[in-house]
Amino acid sequence: METAIQIQNVWKIFGNQPQVALDAIKSKGLTKAQVLEQFDCVLAVADVSIDVNECEVFCIMGLSGSGKSTLIDLIPNLRSPPKGIIQIDGHTVKNFSLKSLRQAISFVPQNAHIFDGTVSNHIRYGKKDATDYEVVEASRLAGANSFISN
Repeated sequence: METAIQIQNVWKIFGNQPQVALDAIKSKGLTKAQVLEQFDCVLAVADVSIDVNECEVFCIMGLSGSGKSTLIDLIPNLRSPPKGIIQIDGHTVKNFSLKSLRQAISFVPQNAHIFDGTVSNHIRYGKKDATDYEVVEASRLAGANSFISN
């Protein structure tokens, strides 16, 4: 099987000095608490590497605040890591336009948001000009068609 998503040595640090904090972590071995105290930065993802193969069901588990959502946000480039590489089908996500990248990726966030309107409008959220056929097909691919029909 081919690798569909590859994450290599990815870091994500929130704050005004992420690169300075990262350099200090690497050179001094600082803890999350020390990074927060010394740089007012939060270490969210630390040196993560993952390969996800085509058609593979992949689960990320961890305690609240351990960086799961942040890691997932890096794949469609909702957030950018100061260090590391994220590739889809062998191409770095930085080389994709945000529009094409986000049209190709679907995920259910930890806190789903429901907007006013119809189910069809929700499905069309990512592609406003989707045809009725595309809406039905998207619901079928998501395993929601029978749920929606009821």
